[in-house]
Amino acid sequence: MGTAMDGALGYELNKNLAIEGGYFDSGTATYTVTALGGNISVDFKNTVMRLAVVGSLPVSDQLTFFGKLGYAAATTDVGALRVNNTAVEPASSSKENKIGFGIGARYAFTEKFSARISWESMPADVSAILLGVQLNF
Repeated sequence: MGTAMDGALGYELNKNLAIEGGYFDSGTATYTVTALGGNISVDFKNTVMRLAVVGSLPVSDQLTFFGKLGYAAATTDVGALRVNNTAVEPASSSKENKIGFGIGARYAFTEKFSARISWESMPADVSAILLGVQLNF
């Protein structure tokens, strides 16, 4: 678990349907295990580009629930496997494309400014709870 960055741009076709493109970056995480008197560690990072259709269900003037379904392309970079800071396995990178989806809610403070929370599932076994703001132009 860690801090990630996510950004998206979209176009609202009507109050119930939108399209959205986005970029997700998990940041670099390091896993370290101490075993047999040594440390074993590896770094990894996931990035995801996505395009989705977003269906919205307004339940009041302020509160809207939404669901997303789309295509996502992920890149996973795995750093060298290290034992006591000595590389024993080289770094690698892999790519995966598949369906991505998510659900969430948006609360509008004004017509132009909203807070939103969502859960999204993306390729490379990435799922994230995202908390952010939405600006409408």
